Order: sequence, then structure tokens, then C-alpha cells
Amino acid sequence: IISREYLNLEILDKKLICSELDIDYSIFKDKIIIGNFMRDSLGSNLSKSKWQKNPEMIVELCSKLKDNYILLLAGPRRHFLRDLCKKNNINFFFYGDICDSDDIIQNNLDIKKMKLLYQLTDIQLITSASEGGPKSIPEGMLTRNLVLSTNVGHSNDYLSKDFVFNTLNDFS
Repeated sequence: IISREYLNLEILDKKLICSELDIDYSIFKDKIIIGNFMRDSLGSNLSKSKWQKNPEMIVELCSKLKDNYILLLAGPRRHFLRDLCKKNNINFFFYGDICDSDDIIQNNLDIKKMKLLYQLTDIQLITSASEGGPKSIPEGMLTRNLVLSTNVGHSNDYLSKDFVFNTLNDFS
């Protein structure tokens, strides 16, 4: 269920959003901000990939990009993707408290912060291999993001076929 919080959206400047979230704006200045806020670690086993979310594809896609982007990650259980980004020299920023243990409580973000994070991004990237939703498609659309998604869940119900891809080769 999409919160009413997303429906009453005042478009904010990225510099103001960074100030609200206590993020140094210079990290994002002149960058294309690619957002992904879905858990990628398998349950409480933080060293394994949640195969349904296909975080490996995010790294594959980002590795093909120039240096003028940054991958914005947020939310709990992002350990696997953060580690994979580090190993592959992917430019990323994690909004939250970095720890080695399960962060399901401490990095669970309230709807107001999530709305700001969505507004901060330019592109919402969903690379799921299997998905019932995902909720991030309508959330990204409501915050006026460009949403790119694999062909899962309700992606074809919300997105033009030009923004839905099946394989890495389809993404260009």
C-alpha cells in the first residue's frame, strides 16, 4: 500500500533534500543519482545475495557507466550489495548506519525520509529476478523519478515498455 505521504509531494531542490537528510551535497553535485532501496541480503545471512532482488545486475549495469553517476542505497540489509560495490569499484553512497550485524531495526527508514531519498534520485533502478510488486515502481513514479525495471511483478502495468528490460543487453 502506498502511503498518502507520497501523494502530497512538494518538489524539493536536491541541495535542500541533502540538508534535510544531513548529507554532504558535494557527494551528489553534478552526478546522475541512481537509487535502489530494496533489501539485497538474504534474510539475516548478510553475506549472501537475495536472489529475487538480483543485486549483481545493479553492479553489472553500473560498471558500464561513466564516472558521472553515484548509486544511492538505503534501507536495512544492504550488506551484500555494499560489499559487491566495493569489490567492483562502483561509486555508491549508503544512507544509514553501516555495521556488520543485522541492521533491520536501525536502518528501517520512516516514510518521510524515504520520500526525500526518492526525490533525491534521478533514476530508480529495479533489477529483480522475481517480484510480486515491487512497491518501488509506484513510489518512484509518484516522486517523479525515471523508473527502469526488469520485467517483474506489475512493471508492465505501470511502465512503458521502453523502461522495462529482461536482460542486461536490453538495458541501454
